[in-house]
Amino acid sequence: MVDIIALQALRLVLLYFLLKSRAIRRSVFLEISQAQPFHLGRILDPALLALGTAIKALRKTHGISQEELAHRSHIDRSYMSSIERGMQNPGVMTVVQIAAGLGVSVAELAAKARL
Repeated sequence: MVDIIALQALRLVLLYFLLKSRAIRRSVFLEISQAQPFHLGRILDPALLALGTAIKALRKTHGISQEELAHRSHIDRSYMSSIERGMQNPGVMTVVQIAAGLGVSVAELAAKARL
């Protein structure tokens, strides 16, 4: 099943780059973005996407750059990026560090993510 989804997504991405009309590219992009999230043939977990979205929203609300939040949380910026995109499953201590870097409790972060 995952292979079929990955092949369909690859087809849409290739079609996107082959098309020259902006309007057609936009409609293809919308079709891709409405599909179930995946990365390299792997479907992303909705809870991880929600957590990443909540972290990013709180970070932007506080006016903190991704690099600054990573520094405050004592983690690498690229790892922070992966967490925000829902591609990493951070451990409990990492979530605690991120919450502290944002100046919120883990409970507030979980509530923002609706977990």
